[in-house]
Amino acid sequence: MGRYLASSSNTSLSQSHALERHQEILSDYIQEFRKSKATVRNWLEKMDLLENSHRNSVSQSPHLSSQEEFLLKERNSVSNSERGADLAINQGLAVREDLARQRQIFASMVSRMEHVSERLPRLNRLIGQIRRRKRRDLIVLCSVVALFMLFTLLWRVF
Repeated sequence: MGRYLASSSNTSLSQSHALERHQEILSDYIQEFRKSKATVRNWLEKMDLLENSHRNSVSQSPHLSSQEEFLLKERNSVSNSERGADLAINQGLAVREDLARQRQIFASMVSRMEHVSERLPRLNRLIGQIRRRKRRDLIVLCSVVALFMLFTLLWRVF
């Protein structure tokens, strides 16, 4: 019988520890549930305020609370930011298209220049011939002018 009492006291002791542990776990779960419930309630209130502020902004009702006014201003600020971001993205895409078009123009210019450079030896030779002829004509003209000046000078002196 003593063994039975000792084992029943051990059993009741372990059961009381288990019961205490389960009560602690239950209280933790209850706290988490209350926190989650409060979070959901706050989220629902915010959603309701946003819906009300949207309805109020549509109807332009002057009976807005300070929190509703803040949320309305915040919503307007976010929508303005979205519009600004969309505008910046559209401008970036337009610049990108312009740069692509310029790249094509420069590529065609390069191909034209390469085509002309293939013909450049002939052109360079022609330009060289023109320069030599021009230089020769200039030398001849200068020589003729110098001779006439020399004759004129000699005629005046004698």
